[in-house]
Amino acid sequence: MAEPLASSEENCRRIARIESCFGAAGRPLMAPGRVLVGEGTLTKLCRKGPKPRQFFLFDDMVVYGAAVLGNRRYANQRVLALEAVTICTLPDEGELSNGWLMQTPAKSFKVFAATESERAEWIGHIERCVRELRAKRGLPPLPAPCNSPGPGGAGASSAAAASPADGLEPAAWWVPDSSASACMRCQRSRFNALNRRHHCRKCGIVVCGACSDRRFLLPGQSSRPLRVCIDCFDSLAAAAAAAAVTAPAGPLSSSSSDDLVGRVAKVTVANGNRGSSGAAEEARPAVSRGRRGDSSRTSNGTQDSDEDDDDDDDGGDGGDGGRGGGSGEDWADRSPIGNHTGFYS
Repeated sequence: MAEPLASSEENCRRIARIESCFGAAGRPLMAPGRVLVGEGTLTKLCRKGPKPRQFFLFDDMVVYGAAVLGNRRYANQRVLALEAVTICTLPDEGELSNGWLMQTPAKSFKVFAATESERAEWIGHIERCVRELRAKRGLPPLPAPCNSPGPGGAGASSAAAASPADGLEPAAWWVPDSSASACMRCQRSRFNALNRRHHCRKCGIVVCGACSDRRFLLPGQSSRPLRVCIDCFDSLAAAAAAAAVTAPAGPLSSSSSDDLVGRVAKVTVANGNRGSSGAAEEARPAVSRGRRGDSSRTSNGTQDSDEDDDDDDDGGDGGDGGRGGGSGEDWADRSPIGNHTGFYS
């Protein structure tokens, strides 16, 4: 069904419209054979709380952004490759209902639909697109959906982790700032205007600077070491040390040596030296000072903001450096939730 849709004039017009609404700062969306499967407004649980976001499901990726100027323009474009997306349905969370967890090695987040039927429609189309895309690219299927009911009666539809064949586990979803008035690691440091919140990129909890003064390479999320909490650093470093010990002995070529360092033990220590376990000390062949104001591209092409800034990566409030169209004002929060959802294939 996707083949005739890909070449149809209507499909091309829809994609061109979306591309135009994101403006010059958005990435090009038109590509040979690409099909727009559906679109609609969902509530995304961002670092600063739930916010409406316009989602576009293509047959090979998910694109979303903040609607501005009465849905005539979109800001802060984000793109997720679809082949590694897994989904877990969520129990209702107070006023937030009909939700699911979108997981990829690069990024994971919670979204909520206006109705239960709308959630089922979104999940069904996403999972179908993932299956068809992986089959088209010769990739093994992701683990079968799990339909056992979870807390609150919600089922866990789809896998909670990436297929072992993909080699990368899903990124942690970030706990919203409002859920933590104090560091979730030490339980002592209280947040205020001077003591800022940070997020561990490994487990997603809200932590203080002292409890997250380490960096570790998480290949699925970025090409450079990212902020992690002290507990995650110790466990990651211990695992890296164990992997280095069990690595095959013998001479390594420069390329294989670089690969080993990249996969196992590229660790950056920043913002002071905290005592750590012996295993953690051994797994630190590359040590350097972190720099503020730094940014790099993640493995899936999205930009990774400086860890010390911990900006709400969906913007809408000027915290995103102006990527995507629209102004820095939070126009998105004035948009209706769950409107004009539609699927075309």
